[in-house]
Amino acid sequence: MLRISNMLMAHNLRNYIQNNLQRSAKSQEHISTGKTINRPSDNPSQISQLMAVNATLIGNEQYLRNIQDGLGYLNQSDSAINTVGKTLQDAKILALQGANGTLTQEDMNAIANQIDRQVDSLVDLSNSSLGGKYLFAGTKNGQPPFYRDPKTGDVYYRGNTQLISREIIFGYSYEVVAAGAADNTLIGHADLSRGVIFNSDSEKVFGVEINGIKTTIDLTSDPDIAQRLTGGSYTLSQVKDAIQSALNNKIGPGLVDVKDDGKGNLKLTAEPLDALYGTADLSSGGGAFAPEDKIFSIELNGVKKDINLSSYTLTTFQDIKTAIQTECDNQFGSNKIIVGDDGNNHIRLITVGGVSEFKVLASGTNTGHTAIFGGEQRAEHKQETFSIFADGANTGHTILFGGSASAPGGGVFGKLTNPYNPANLIDDPMNNGQKMVKVAGGPFEVLRRLSADLRNGDVDSLNKTLSELDDAHDTILKHRVGVGARTRHLEAVKEQLEDQEIKLKGILVDIQGADIAKLTVEVAQNQLVHQASLMTASNLLNVSLLQYLK
Repeated sequence: MLRISNMLMAHNLRNYIQNNLQRSAKSQEHISTGKTINRPSDNPSQISQLMAVNATLIGNEQYLRNIQDGLGYLNQSDSAINTVGKTLQDAKILALQGANGTLTQEDMNAIANQIDRQVDSLVDLSNSSLGGKYLFAGTKNGQPPFYRDPKTGDVYYRGNTQLISREIIFGYSYEVVAAGAADNTLIGHADLSRGVIFNSDSEKVFGVEINGIKTTIDLTSDPDIAQRLTGGSYTLSQVKDAIQSALNNKIGPGLVDVKDDGKGNLKLTAEPLDALYGTADLSSGGGAFAPEDKIFSIELNGVKKDINLSSYTLTTFQDIKTAIQTECDNQFGSNKIIVGDDGNNHIRLITVGGVSEFKVLASGTNTGHTAIFGGEQRAEHKQETFSIFADGANTGHTILFGGSASAPGGGVFGKLTNPYNPANLIDDPMNNGQKMVKVAGGPFEVLRRLSADLRNGDVDSLNKTLSELDDAHDTILKHRVGVGARTRHLEAVKEQLEDQEIKLKGILVDIQGADIAKLTVEVAQNQLVHQASLMTASNLLNVSLLQYLK
């Protein structure tokens, strides 16, 4: 016969009451948190799915914050670019007034002064900011990126060309600003994995085109250059030096710079330029000029200087180039006009940046300019392009650069000139020891040309510049369309993430959501059971000596 002691009864009652209290506590926790899973032990089989959904929700919340921040940048950029477009439209109205041919020079000067003020307004717009960060400065956006030199009127840039971006979905960043100024570069790849770059001399000939002017680069024609590519194997450094020498000889020093990144990539940085072709025919084998033909004039931005070659010995084509270069440096200063050629007895005079007028013409009664340049000519401001292509039947460009390519489009306010040319640099007044790079093209340059044309009373040139103003306005519209497209894209992704957030939260409710009504009933039942347990324990264990004697 089994004997049940008071101790066993007390122990079992205590366990039953404790278990009931635990169930009540868990139900109350579920009600207070609204979740049935508050720790991994609550439901081990569901915890991995729960953590995955929570991680996705947390990530989406950060993406939504990034998108909201990016939309702030884009909306502010759109506002600034829109104002730039309106400024150019106002400038066109003023320029049309000046081009009607009925105004006095004093009236035209007054209009030019108004356009100068619009250039200052553009500088202010180019330094637009949001929350202390400058929109058009790239990632170096702690200081105003654009600066106008009060001495020359040229505009310089202290930012960089790496655009601010925000990650809006996993592994994908999206640019949230327009480029204030863009590099004028072409990047090509020279694959050294085979041990050689060129399979034959025919592959060492390719073409370079800058602003519509084509030049043949032949790495075999110059013995000094060819010497760098001897033997059956070439290093990237040898190829780089050979191309740099060829570009310097054919186009002019400092206009195209060749760099490598140490990973087999060649980077060509081109200087935006205006150019004037001329022909000196040396096929007769000697003196190309009669004595009276050795004096001509060059006019640069309204400044006319005589180029006198009488004291030079002109036996070879190189003699002519050297003599003209020396005289141009003497008359206009170094790095103002660079003398190059295209390898076919064509002399090319290249002006570097900010030139509104460039002529070669006769000096007095002399007609020497016709012997070199075939008559009076004028440089045209062409769209800035930069490409490398096959020259004739040669395919060497594909070995180096993988085919024809063009420079990327400019920024809202133009392109950066070659930073390796000291003529394009100026000391940064806000940062001792640092340099800023000149900006070419874009609305700044067009408005400055309008102002110069008005002050010179040159209606013909003014009409041409008006066409360039239309092109500049079209470029601004393209940038605004680009900003609008990015804004719409971010808004679409935002809508998608918000919709996804609702669905993910629904999944969370399904996984760990607490049924409050059911839990309320369970708590009430647990309380009833608890009270009954206490009363039963009280009756069973309420044993005394008096009750025992009864």
